Amino acid sequence: MNKLKFTKAVATGNDFIIVENQNFTSRKLRQLAIRLCRHKYGIGGDGLLVAEKSEIADLKMRIFNPDGTEAEMCGNGIRCFILWGHRNNFISSKCKIETMAGIIPGKILKTGRVKVELRAEFSISPEIKIRYKGKNIKGYFIDTGVPHYVIITDKLQKENVEKIGRFIRFHRYFTPRGTNVDFVQFKDNNLFVRTYERGVEGETFACGTGCVASVLVWGIKAGYRKGKFIVFPKSGERLKIEYRYGKDGFEKVTLEGKADIVYEGYVYI
Repeated sequence: MNKLKFTKAVATGNDFIIVENQNFTSRKLRQLAIRLCRHKYGIGGDGLLVAEKSEIADLKMRIFNPDGTEAEMCGNGIRCFILWGHRNNFISSKCKIETMAGIIPGKILKTGRVKVELRAEFSISPEIKIRYKGKNIKGYFIDTGVPHYVIITDKLQKENVEKIGRFIRFHRYFTPRGTNVDFVQFKDNNLFVRTYERGVEGETFACGTGCVASVLVWGIKAGYRKGKFIVFPKSGERLKIEYRYGKDGFEKVTLEGKADIVYEGYVYI
C-alpha cells in the first residue's frame, strides 16, 4: 500500500484536493477523484487538482470532478493551485498555468488574494428558452473555459437550483458536454450568484467561472462595456471580477479572491 501526499485548499467556499502526478494514468486519476472527493468516505472536495510539468507554461493543472470526469478549467481551483504552487516553490508569485482551457496568467497580490486572467472566446449566445414543467426558462450560454448557462433572476433565494440546474445540465440542447447552470441577481449594487456544477452534480458554495459567466452576461445585457463588479456566491465570500468589451469581444477578464491552504496529509492508495 502506497502513501500519497495531498494538500487541502479552499477558495470562496470551493474546496479542493491537490496532488502531484506520480506517473498516474488518466484512468487512475479518475478513480482517485471519485474516491478522495467523496465526503465522509474520503477527504472530501469539489475537485481533485493534479500538478504536472509543463513545456509551455510554469506548471500544468488538471482538474477532475468528484464523478471522475476531467474538466477544462476551474476559476477557484486555479487560484488554490497557484497559492499551493508558490508555497511549494514550484512557481513564483506571478506565473502562467497550463490548462485544458489554455494558458492562464495569475499572480498572488500583496494582500494575499489571488488574481487570474481567464482566456476564452466568451461569446454570449442569443436568448435560449428551455421548457421546464410547462414554463419557459430564459437564459444565455457562454463558455468561460467551461460551459455555463446563465439565468438572470430577481428571486435568487427562491430558485430551486438543484432541480432546475440538474434538468438543464443534462438537457439535450447542451449535449454532449452538458453545462453548468448559474442564477444571477443584481441587488444593492452587487451581484449574487448561485451555481449548479456539472461533475459535482449539485449546488456548490461557489464557482469561479460561473461567477465570471454571470458577470459577463449580466453586464452586457445591462449595457456595461467595461466593469468592475463585486460578486457574492452562496458562500458569502466576495470575489472581484473585471472585464472590458471591445471591438474584438471581451478583453482582460479577471477573477480575484481569497484562497487558503487548509491542511496537508497523506492518504493510503
